[in-house]
This record gives sequence, structure tokens and C-alpha cells, in this order.
Amino acid sequence: MPNPNALVARVSRVGSTAIAPTPPTAAAAAPERIAIDFEGDRSAVLPPGRKARVWRDMLEFTRASNLPAYVEIDAETTVITRVLIPFRARVVDLVTVGENIEVTFIESHARHHLLRANPDFHDMLNALEGGRIDGTEMLVTASRDEHEIIDVRPPPPAGAPVDAYEDPPPSVVSEAQATQLFNDMAALTCDPFTVPSPCIPFLYPDDGCYARAHEMCRLMRLQGIEAEKIWIFGGLHPATSNHPDCAVGWWYHVAPTLLVNTMAGTEKRVIDPSLMSGPATENDWRNRQADPAATFEYTDQRPFWPHNGGNDDTYTLTNQYLQEKRLYLQDRVNDYGALPFACPIVKQLQFIVDRSTFGQDEVTAMLAGANPAVIQAAVFVTLDGFTPQELGITAATPTHPPSIKPTLAVNPVPGQMEVRAEHMSLEDPVHLIRRQRITWTYDVRFTGTGAFGFGGATQTLALSASINGQTANASLLLIKQPNPFEIDGQTHWLSTDLRVFQINQGQPKFGATMGATAAQAPAFIQQVVDNLNAGMTGGQTFDNDLSTNQQTSKLELAEAVSGTKVFNFAVARVRYVGALNAQDVRVFFRLFPVSTTSLSYDTATAYRRGGMGGVTVPLLGLSGGNLASIPCFAASRVDSAAAALDSQTDPTNVKAIAASGTERHVYFGAWLDINQTAPQFPLNAAPPNGPWPANRKSVQELVRGQHQCLVAEIAFDPAPIPNNVNPGTSDKLAQRNLAIVESSNPGVVGSRRIPQTFEIRPTSERLPAEAAADELMIDWGRIPVGSIATLHLPTMDCEEVLELAARAYRTDHLALIDEHTLQIRTGGMSWIPLPRGGDANVPGMLTIDLPPIVRAGQAFTVVVRQVTGQVARPPGVVALAATTVRAWRHVLGSFQITIPVRHKEVLLAPEQRLLSTLRWIERSIPSNDRWYATFQRYVKQVAMRVDGLGGDSTAVTPSPSGDWQATTPGPTTPGSAACRSFAIAVAALLAMLVILLGATASAVQIVLGLLVLALLLLVGHGWVTTCRPGIGRLLVTLGLGLIAGVIILLLLRSGGP
Repeated sequence: MPNPNALVARVSRVGSTAIAPTPPTAAAAAPERIAIDFEGDRSAVLPPGRKARVWRDMLEFTRASNLPAYVEIDAETTVITRVLIPFRARVVDLVTVGENIEVTFIESHARHHLLRANPDFHDMLNALEGGRIDGTEMLVTASRDEHEIIDVRPPPPAGAPVDAYEDPPPSVVSEAQATQLFNDMAALTCDPFTVPSPCIPFLYPDDGCYARAHEMCRLMRLQGIEAEKIWIFGGLHPATSNHPDCAVGWWYHVAPTLLVNTMAGTEKRVIDPSLMSGPATENDWRNRQADPAATFEYTDQRPFWPHNGGNDDTYTLTNQYLQEKRLYLQDRVNDYGALPFACPIVKQLQFIVDRSTFGQDEVTAMLAGANPAVIQAAVFVTLDGFTPQELGITAATPTHPPSIKPTLAVNPVPGQMEVRAEHMSLEDPVHLIRRQRITWTYDVRFTGTGAFGFGGATQTLALSASINGQTANASLLLIKQPNPFEIDGQTHWLSTDLRVFQINQGQPKFGATMGATAAQAPAFIQQVVDNLNAGMTGGQTFDNDLSTNQQTSKLELAEAVSGTKVFNFAVARVRYVGALNAQDVRVFFRLFPVSTTSLSYDTATAYRRGGMGGVTVPLLGLSGGNLASIPCFAASRVDSAAAALDSQTDPTNVKAIAASGTERHVYFGAWLDINQTAPQFPLNAAPPNGPWPANRKSVQELVRGQHQCLVAEIAFDPAPIPNNVNPGTSDKLAQRNLAIVESSNPGVVGSRRIPQTFEIRPTSERLPAEAAADELMIDWGRIPVGSIATLHLPTMDCEEVLELAARAYRTDHLALIDEHTLQIRTGGMSWIPLPRGGDANVPGMLTIDLPPIVRAGQAFTVVVRQVTGQVARPPGVVALAATTVRAWRHVLGSFQITIPVRHKEVLLAPEQRLLSTLRWIERSIPSNDRWYATFQRYVKQVAMRVDGLGGDSTAVTPSPSGDWQATTPGPTTPGSAACRSFAIAVAALLAMLVILLGATASAVQIVLGLLVLALLLLVGHGWVTTCRPGIGRLLVTLGLGLIAGVIILLLLRSGGP
């Protein structure tokens, strides 16, 4: 303490008579003063006047309360010049305000200030920060009016309370008795799954030592043994396998002690089954708590709280807190599984590679547009087992680029290429003292092509990273490609060489005009492609007139907007730099019916191909018997009711590219008939390539969300694509993510709800048992604080997801809503483990509820990646040698949700149109389909959006055109003439069945009844599967049939003899 005149000490005596201090001069007569004695043989006197009376009362209060006092004493006269009352406090928060620190304490609602001008600023700041981190109590003195912090120190040992109750003297026991008493207490340890009420929750070490100690003293007293208590104070951090973090942090701990006769004499032994395996010496007990400087206090068994905080003679508090901790214990094992936990905590640094391959021609093309050429989020480095605070991270929102990051090296060092950390994301950005996964995002930047100066076709770059004693390795690949290629640009799921657009009937684009019918769409896109390749586009260009922005290039799911037909198309640009002509360069366009992370290249599933007569074409993608992708063409589709898909041709998308010595661009295109109603393919294709004379559905009926995913594949026979690559790792695959969901400004909850359907792949069952599960890696970006997200996975057991999460992570960012739905805490980076499953993709829906603080003009992006549990290893390393080489993981696939905020007036009409179209699609999904439950949930949420935007969702009728106000429903909607006929037939047959059952039984009536029942089941099945009536319509129809039958039966009976 820099102020030598300050004293913090207990008052031992407040004098009632005055004494005369030493006068400054002998000539002056000194008035009598009140003497104050402090512990440590220090004395002082109060000043005269009214101050003396007030300060005397203050000092007497501290003495009677067993608290120290803060005084400043004039060294020459021993007169007290200042009196303050310190308070025991626990820090809630420290916030920098200007050059000072604002401090809040649990024990005071006033805001306190630590001034930087205080000469003891840094020491006090460290003490306060330490108290905030580990929760220890401290003694704080602050000024009376300004609440400026003057002094911070550890609390002094508590003395005996004034007029304290005297407990009987402690018993003296033998070592054998002490061991038996310890075993008796330990035998009462709670079973964590059943926690019977009389047990003691030693397995919940976080809190409750005061209650455990009190209960043990009571039980020993019942055996005639009087125990004492030992209290330990300090920065206590005992290791324990009964806590998920493998350690707990206390500012104090208490346990009973016994006086034990030993060969060396009478010694104290601590009885503490929460930490020890038997009676322990005081030093062993202190050492177990990892603070050699911790101090002891000794009391009899009566105090319940430390520092004379109160007693519990009736054991009411004891029973209350024991039960509370039992419940906490039970709740914990329900979340994390059986005790003990796996300790010590595994600390691991690992690479996750999204973009592993970089081509010279791709970099050259990007540099022509901007320098440096930046591939965003190409590599991630994750660190597990640490708290952000351990790394020195103190801000809840880390700086970008981060100042704290792993040391990363690239070998050999590439010229004009840099792997740079751009972002750091925390799993739990609010609680920086929690162990959590910390993720760094790295961009790859090129300022030239110097990195490609190597000889040969490829160069492997070894990556290494290290931080806090942890290391990781991975590799990148540089290639010189003479083959046709596409570039992704900064973000591979928004490829710059694959673009989409919508166009209304009668509108021109690239020198071609779109007609008014679907039959004219193929000719339009063929003309567009020809004009782009010939440079005859009327001044329009691929780069300037086809936007890469998701918001301005979204597609239309409805067949028409305000009565005007709308058509959707895609155009791909293929680049080629080579000395020889490239013959038969094909581009295959595949539409994935919903946003998906399952984009790994596999010609046996999503990327099937076929053909005949030397023609190669893409086929339906199938996974686990389910439709995975839909091929799209510039040519008209074959009639799949009569012809196999192998007979499809698409000559517009097969081209020869002439060598020119410079980079050439060639264009390909396809009609994306996602809003057309012509039947094309069955839900479950059998045979896989057709033909299918019956049960076909339109492409519109096969999509599973407002937004889909498009992939363009360059099929060039001399350069085949290997299996298991994806659009992020292959220059022959380009992805265009099509997910945009708008929010109102700010609107009610429904209007700020953002639903997005998707498909993911479960963790492969073929992975080794010890392999990590696949994970969804959700980057929340700058989504506002207060956003709430839910994840619906109808075919996954979400309790199993939570069990995997409990084993893998140290944060509780997931909460179970129901067996198939999780709530996710947004912010930073979230990780969701995926259970093992079969080959079929898993449907799901992510819903984000934005807070009311959003405003028009804002836009947010959420990126979902699937990180596979399957690890990669350095190229050329054989399995045996690779056992000492750390593996890395890779990104299987990604999609992005873009959330622009707009005024609700411009959002309502498109949302009504969407709801109408989705309800049309919904009626085509059978109840046994894997998408049935999720799509119903999706449609309900879109209906909530319509209501939230000021519309009436109940007035929106199903329509493929999106004409939600149509008075004439479609041919098989619940309100159509055909469906009304079905309903009338069901009601009539049910009435007939009631009449026959109620009539006098005869052989003829029984036969008729069976026939009517069979007919009722047949017609009812047709009605339900064809028209998909809602529960209300079902009940009304069945009710009318029953009532009609009963009335007719009663009339018949009343007219009888």
C-alpha cells in the first residue's frame, strides 16, 4: 500500500475516556481525545468535535461485526484523519471507461471506479481481475461519495463472533476410528443417477462444501464424536474427475476435522470424501487444492458459512443445500454421462482444410480482376482444451485480424503467396473463462504467380501451426493445369464462374428473347449460350450482366409472378489455357433439391452419369434410394414416361475449345425448370434411369425448400474427377448457393423468423470406432445478439447429439427442445456433432429468430459447413510412417444463408406467393417420406411469416403458379372439384356402413357391409393420398357421414313395425 499512513485492521478497543495526544507545541493545551486500539498493538486517537462521535460509532460497528476498519493516521500526532468501512466483495465485471476501470460487485449496487491515477492501479486491477476470474472474495475499501476504490486485499481470517456459542470440546479418536468414520461418511456418497435423499453429494464438488461439512459433523455427533471444522482460503483449484473441466475453482473450502491419537502425538485429520480417499493431514489437504499459500482458519462445528456468516443449528439450510446439489449432480450426469469424466482434458490443435488445391491459371484469372487475389476461409485452425483467457483473449469480440493466433509456417516458402489469419471465433464469446473450441479462419492471398515457379505439374506445401505447446500439420497443393477449369473466386459456394438468373416472358437477355411458354425455354438458353460464345450479346457480358450477388440473382419457385410467367436459367463459364485443342468438353448441370453439405463427388450417387451412342449425359443423383440431384439441360428433357434418361442429349453443352496461347472463355447453360409443373421423375426412382410410366412428379414438386444448390461439373475425359473431392477442392466443380431468406424491419416475431431447409450427411458408419464424428460448423457471422436458433433433424436422435456434444465440447451451447429439435446459442462459432448413420442424407431445418433490433438495410450471413470426421494425411506418407504425423480434417460441403432486412410492405407479396407454392409441393409428399415432417414444419413457419408480415396465411391457397388468391384451386388441391367428389363419396360410404351395421344382421347385409367397408377404405386412401386433406376437413367429412348414417338409420327404425 503506497500510503504509509493507511491502516486496515480490526479494532480491539474503543476507549470511553479521553487521553491527550502529544501536542505540536508545549505551550498549547491539548483537549482530551478518544483512544482507539487496533490489533497488532497499534493505537490512535480520534479528532475532536462532531467527527469523533460519528467515527467512534463507525469503528465500534466494525468491532462488533468483527470487520476490519480502514483508517488513515497522521504519523506525527497519531490522530485519525479518515475512517472508512471496507466490505467483502466478489467482482461481477470490469469495464474500461475512458482511462479508468468501472467495477461492479455483487455486494453493492453502486458502480465503483478504479482510477488509473492511483499509484497502486496495476496491483489492484490484477487483484480485481483475479477475483473476477476465480470468484474469490476480497476486502475492498472505497470512498464514501465517489465510490473510488482505495484499497484491495485478501480478506483477513474471521475471528470468533462476539458472544459466540461454545461448542463441546472436540473428541480425540484413534487412527482406526478416524478411518472408520471417514468410510462411514464416504459410504453415503450419492448414486448420481438416483440421488436418494439421505445421501451426501460428494460427487458434485462445485459447491456445497458448507452443507456437506455440517451434515458430517451432525452424523459424527450422533456417534458421540465431536468434530471441528477447518476452513481453507485462497485460489483453490483442485483437480477432480467429477467435473467436466477436470477441476473446480473455489475461493474457500471447508471440511470436518478430528483430533487423532498418533504415534507422534495428537494431530488433526481432515475428513473430506469430496477430495481425499481417507483421513488427511492438513498439509495433504491443502496440497490437494493446489494453492500452497492458502491459509487456514479453525472453528468448532457450529458455523455454517465462513467468517461468521451465520449458523444452521436446525439443519434447515443443510438439508436445503444438500438437496439442491443432489439435483445438480443428477442433472449433470444426465447431460454428460456416468462419472468419472475422462481426465485430464485433451488439448489439441488441428487443421480443417476447405480449399486445399490452388491452380496457376485460376490465380492468374483472379489477379486480372483484383490484386491481391484472395481465397476466403480456405483453412481453419481449431484449438481445444483451453480457455480464451489462457491465451490472453480478454475481449468478447476479438479483433480482426486477430492479434492472438497460432504461429503458422509454410514449407517450402511460396513466393507471392500468404496464408493469413483473418478472423478468430469463439464457441462461447460471452464466457471467456470457459474451456471451449477456438477457431482461426485463414485466407490464402496471392499477389502474383511466383508460388508456381516450381518445376513439374504440382507442388505440395506443408503447413504447420503451433500455439501454447500444441502443434498441427496439413498440406496444400499447387497445380499447373492445362485442362479446362472453373474458378470459384473468394468463396467456393458462390463460384464466380457459375451464375443464375430469372427472366420474365417477353424479356430479352444476351440478344435472345424469352417466349411465353415452357416449350420455348430450351431454345432461349441455347441462343443465349451461342450469343455469349460468339460475342453477339448486344453489349451485355457475363461479368456485368449476371450478378454474383445472392440477393440480386435469386430464382423464382412459383410459375408466375402477378400473372407473368417466370423462367430460371444457369450459365457456366469454362476457362482453358493450353497448347492443344480440348475436344468434347462437357458441362453437366445438377440441381440439388435443397441446400446441402453433402456435395462430395461420387459417380455412384449424386454425380451419376450415363448415355448411349457415344453421348454422355448426367442422370438422376440417388443416395440410399432417395433422390439426391436432378440433371438440368439446355435441351428439352426426354419424355421419361416412355424413354430412359440415357437417351437424353444436350449438344449445346458439348464443345471443343481451341488452343490460343492465352486464356479462353467458353460458355455453357441450362434451363432450371424448378417452377414447372410437367411431371418428370418419381420420388424413388425404380428403375434408376426410367422410364417411369406412372407416379412421376414435377421438378417443382421434388424441391424441398425455397432455395436449392446448383453444381456445374466439367466432364473432360482426359482429366477425370477423382471421387470424394467437392466444389471447394476441385477446379472441375463449381457451386452456386441459392439461399436467401429476408427479414422485416423490425416486425413481430413471425416476420423475423428465418427458416432454411437443408440436407446433411450422417457420420459414416464405415469410419473407425475411434474416429471423431462429423460436425456441423455454423459460423454466425455478425448475427445480432439475442438471436435464437433451432435445429430440426427429424431422422436423428437429438439426445444422442447432446451425448456426443457432451463428450466433445466443454460448453453447453445446445439445449434439447424435443427428441428431434435442438436450440443453439448463436454467436461466434457453433459445433454440432452428427451421429453415425446409413448412406442416405438427413433432412433438416435451421430456424433463426432475429431480435427486434434489426433495421432495414442490414444484411447478415450464416455459413453452415460439414466437417468430416475422416482425416486426411500428408501425400506420400505410408500408413506405418504416418503414425507420428498429425492428421487433419476437411470440409465436406457448405452452404450460406443470406438474411437481408427489408420493410415488410415489400416482403408480404413474395411470401404469400411462396407459401402458396410450398403448400402445392406439400400435398405431393407422402406421409411415409423422410421429408414429410420437416416440410410440414417448414410450411407452418412460412405461414407464420405471412401472418407476421401482416397477411392472413389461412387465405393462401395452394397453387403451382403462386397465385394464392386463385378462386379455382388446382386439379388435386383439397378444395378442387375432384377432391370435393372424393370427400362426398367418403361421407356417403361411411353413412351406408353405419346403416348396414345398425340394421338387423343377415348374410346379405354382412356381405354388403364388407363390400362397403372395402370400398370406403379404397376411396378414403385415394382421397388422403391424392388431396392431402387437413385434419379439420377429415373430421368434418367423417362427422357428416356418421351423422347422416345415424339419422337415416333412426328414420328407418321409426318407420318400422
